[in-house]
Amino acid sequence: MRSLLVLLLAPPQALAYRPLQTEDAYVAEHRRFELETSWEHFRGPDGARDHALVFVTNYGVLRRLELSLETPVVFRRPAAGPTGSGFGDVTAAVKALALEERDARPSVLFRGFAKLSNGDAPSGLGAGYTGYGLAAVASKKLGSRALHAAAGYGLFRPTADDRVAGGHFWGLAFEQELVRRWWAVTEITGARNVAQDGHPDPVSGFLGLIWGLSEKVHLDTGLRRGVSRSAPDWQVPVGATFMF
Repeated sequence: MRSLLVLLLAPPQALAYRPLQTEDAYVAEHRRFELETSWEHFRGPDGARDHALVFVTNYGVLRRLELSLETPVVFRRPAAGPTGSGFGDVTAAVKALALEERDARPSVLFRGFAKLSNGDAPSGLGAGYTGYGLAAVASKKLGSRALHAAAGYGLFRPTADDRVAGGHFWGLAFEQELVRRWWAVTEITGARNVAQDGHPDPVSGFLGLIWGLSEKVHLDTGLRRGVSRSAPDWQVPVGATFMF
């Protein structure tokens, strides 16, 4: 069950852009929508093979302000026991650009989020509690390359006694344009195990590809490998981003 549940319990990390989990320091264009969709396959150390269909909608409210909503549909396939499917916990977020990128200066923004508890926790579809947090993000373009770094802290209630627990999360990402409309991306991400079940903090690495089908449509895929025992052994995302 830990293959997908550990991601439900971890502090949310909004996508920099598909398929990365590390946030980036850019916002959607003013009065423009971005729709990100993905099919995610997870394999855990206990033999579970879970899936999630994820929808992320971003909207540029102002030139430096973006609102986003992430809605997952979860398909639980544990190694033993009943299966289940339904909506997972929804995450709403706001991104505020503090500094725009200059020649020698990265762009910097802050992101606040609220994670709801609408998912059915007894069935493994949600974490069973709400959470709130704030992250600081920096991004820098270097010719055909780009670097992203994010770190934040969230407050959650993962225990039956309603005790508040804090959890940090972080990510480092790198992208490289290979040829026209093709990019390679890689990252390492981590978070505190706020479940407090004795398992180590989840850490994972990722390697992926992005294909710019057009200026308004990007396709992506990749492979994520758990570095620590509490992260899913493998995660394979396949997704698309539409800008309009």
